Amino acid sequence: MKKIPLFIIMISLIIILTCRHSEAATPGELNLQTATGDLVKFLKDADPKMRSKAAQLLGEKKAGESLGELKKLVKDKDSGVRLSAVGALFNLGGKASVPSIVSTLKDENSDVRKLAAKALGGLNDKTAATALSGVLKDKDSGVRLEAVSSLGKLGGKAAVNALAQGVKDGDPGVRKAVVENLAKIGDKTSVPALVTSLKDRDPDIRAISAKALGALKDKSTITGLSSILRDESPEVRGIAVQALGEIKDKNVVPALVKSLDDSDPSIRDKATVIISRFTGKPATAALIKAAADRDVNVRAHAVQALASLKEKSAIPVLLTALGDQSPNVSSYAAQALGKLGEKSAVPGIMDLLKKSSDQDVRSKAVQALGSIKDKSSVAVLLDALNASNTRKDQVAEALGKIGDKKAVPSLVSLLQNRASDPSVREKAAWALGEIGDKSAVPFIKQVLAVGDTDSVKNVAQQALKKLEKK
Repeated sequence: MKKIPLFIIMISLIIILTCRHSEAATPGELNLQTATGDLVKFLKDADPKMRSKAAQLLGEKKAGESLGELKKLVKDKDSGVRLSAVGALFNLGGKASVPSIVSTLKDENSDVRKLAAKALGGLNDKTAATALSGVLKDKDSGVRLEAVSSLGKLGGKAAVNALAQGVKDGDPGVRKAVVENLAKIGDKTSVPALVTSLKDRDPDIRAISAKALGALKDKSTITGLSSILRDESPEVRGIAVQALGEIKDKNVVPALVKSLDDSDPSIRDKATVIISRFTGKPATAALIKAAADRDVNVRAHAVQALASLKEKSAIPVLLTALGDQSPNVSSYAAQALGKLGEKSAVPGIMDLLKKSSDQDVRSKAVQALGSIKDKSSVAVLLDALNASNTRKDQVAEALGKIGDKKAVPSLVSLLQNRASDPSVREKAAWALGEIGDKSAVPFIKQVLAVGDTDSVKNVAQQALKKLEKK
């Protein structure tokens, strides 16, 4: 038998081993421990799964030296490989990856386009905004959604201008994402697009747009927001009212007056609260109207606001509000009339003090009578001193303001009652000084002689000085 030369045997073994290695290499064998150089070689493998896996791993390893080869791979004939190449370029990061990723925005495969759009937002290169604006015309809504999201992340005027194209997209999901991202960017150049979205057929989009416009606080949006105060959706109307309130401009008042006729009491209440932040005749007229609302919360907020405005034109509605069944409404009405010093309100306020058991109502009624300073209320105030649910310090103060000497005996009793709260004795001493009846002098001196808290003694000394000067 003829012997085979040794060198031929060795060459054959090498060929066999090489072939076996090639046959044995699978994507599953590649991992992060595989040398970067070997992975780069596998980018040119005949098997697309090998190319894809190698690209994925190079991205995970952030192997910057593979950038050049990965850029070439975005034009691979296999869509799976192109997808992995885009993902790898994103993982490598940096502006150098952007042009190659941008080139895949027109890829025939929607998954590749989708990942490319998403990657550009993650790379945060604002120059990509122009390219992404073209993607808003993509036939796949999923791709358009990713482009919208990325534009929202990039921000800036270029992104706003691009997103503005999307407010008329045929897909409600895309339109919603557009207004959400315009709101996220928060740039006033988005106002026209957001105003357009106030007319969208989807109530959620109208609501988001209204809220975004409110956050921008731009006076130019008042007309647009006013146009949806009659929207069929209560949520949209409520957000529109709130948005107008955010603008903080007196020109919103005439618009908000429309909402005082809304069928939803929470919206009428919201409008009332916002109107109460303004002064002037339009605001006062609106609050007077709201004070007669059928909803108790609306009436309470309106009357409370009128209390701070001190507008005499509100007196008729405030007098009516004294008889309101709601303690909040009647107490605020008493407070408002007290601030106005309206003497015609005294009978109604006295009646309120007599009949109400609510401590807050009684408190405001007492203070109102003190502010009006009508002596006809002294007897009712003195009676109130015997009620457990009346603050005696407030009654003493009211009696001091009115200044009727008939109150002196009761005030002396309060001053001498050591069991009472010091604040009550302080107000009693102060009131005696204000009334100016010298018959109280001995009693005040007695308190000073016996001793009391420092605060009571200080007030008593001041009262004594006033009385001794007279």
